[in-house]
Amino acid sequence: MVSSQTSIISPDTSTALFPEEAPDVSKPSSSCTHFSPFPRIQNNFRNPWYIAAAVAFSASNRPEGVPRVFEHALAGLRSANTNAVLSQSGREEEERLLAQNMREAVFQSALICGYPRAINGLMALHEVTPEELREKKLLRNPDVSLAGYEVMGNTYFKTVYGEKAEEVMEMLDAVYPDLGWSVRTTCYGLVYVTALPSSSYSSTQTQTCFLTPLEISYTLVAALIAVDTPRQIAWNLDGARRVGASVEELSSVREVIERVITLGRGDGLYLKALFPENASRNGLRNPWYIVAAVAFSASNRPEGVRRVFEHVLADLRSANASSGHSQTVDHQSSDAAQLEERVLARKMREALFKSGLICGYPRAINGLKALHEVMPEELKEEKLLRDPNVSLGRYEEVGNAFFKTVYGEKAEEVMGMLDTVYPDLGTSTPPIDFWGLQLSFCPGCFSRTIGYGLVYSPTATQTEILSPLETSYTLVAALIAVDTPQQIVWHLDGARRGGGERGGGAGGERD
Repeated sequence: MVSSQTSIISPDTSTALFPEEAPDVSKPSSSCTHFSPFPRIQNNFRNPWYIAAAVAFSASNRPEGVPRVFEHALAGLRSANTNAVLSQSGREEEERLLAQNMREAVFQSALICGYPRAINGLMALHEVTPEELREKKLLRNPDVSLAGYEVMGNTYFKTVYGEKAEEVMEMLDAVYPDLGWSVRTTCYGLVYVTALPSSSYSSTQTQTCFLTPLEISYTLVAALIAVDTPRQIAWNLDGARRVGASVEELSSVREVIERVITLGRGDGLYLKALFPENASRNGLRNPWYIVAAVAFSASNRPEGVRRVFEHVLADLRSANASSGHSQTVDHQSSDAAQLEERVLARKMREALFKSGLICGYPRAINGLKALHEVMPEELKEEKLLRDPNVSLGRYEEVGNAFFKTVYGEKAEEVMGMLDTVYPDLGTSTPPIDFWGLQLSFCPGCFSRTIGYGLVYSPTATQTEILSPLETSYTLVAALIAVDTPQQIVWHLDGARRGGGERGGGAGGERD
């Protein structure tokens, strides 16, 4: 085993992996009109090794490595500035930029590796960040409409994917319309390219990158390599080349990530396909298939999703064929059987979609694509189930209610923690003590509005698809697959509040 201190954090290794003439990431690009809420620093951040290393640690479920990257980068910066002709304010600005870049990179990586791992990485970073370098305010604009974010996201998506943009978006829309819309709006609009809060904000949306397009590409490629999703790695490597990365630079990113991964992450979870006998005896009331499909998808085994669906669909059809209906009700029973099959298909799609915020969207996309390939034509989804005209304010209200339902008496403490480690996970009011940190209550930006309002809430779709208990099973299955113990405990408690029985497993749902 190679020591992390020598193989990753040493300036002779990770820093040196990038070419001496590393790209000047401070230079503007046509894909965004502004790049940071801070002035760009021309010299000390041209080598983005610290972004690749921090994201690799966080996405590989090694959050303890993130503060080591930050401490090394900060010490290197301060050492370099000792002999530099810089004012005190200039030095402080460089340090703030370093901290901001690392927070934003780990935050953006969450859509790839899942929010539990990103939250743990941000918490670890927060604990070693000097008070004056911590973020105190929300950087994204909560007043921009979903339609505005969709416009910005669609533009940036085309920049990254180039000539393949329409093909990829058509695939996402085909496997689940809510997925394509969410990728355009939430991922590429709200997270990757967004709008800064401004008292003079006009109706004209301005594209803004906190990280440059090249830094964003390094962030996404680092997370994708860490979670091992080859299809998306290829797409985003092409995207990185479009925004200016050289082959040599991308090879350096890959080597940094691979060194992090070899530090002992383990082999991951591989679920065995042990289907319970007579699992669908009670129709779809036993949610074993939700747990199994999400576990396969979140464990990077999308081929298992197909087997789950084919198994439960065949079992469902067999049960309906032998139900012994009389001739007078054949037509009604046929309609009921078709409805039950549509419910099965919708529940599986929605569960995989919801799991994307936990295990990362690349794995969820691969799971949904595998499911789509074996889905009978009449059971495929052709329309958007979420309402794009609902305001973010309304989703915040819905998300707040559902968050409190899931977290119970811990809701304010947990949301306060999210706000403290990075305000774009929340916004602030009076502090409390939690885990030794001074935390703030917060109405929640991304976690509450997007996570619990737009994605998880049973009322997010215009017709309820998953019950609160089925949603809890979905989240717990994904959390176990990606091995994030703290969040597993929180959501097991949430499942109990939603009606799950202790020790009942997937079949523990009450009748």
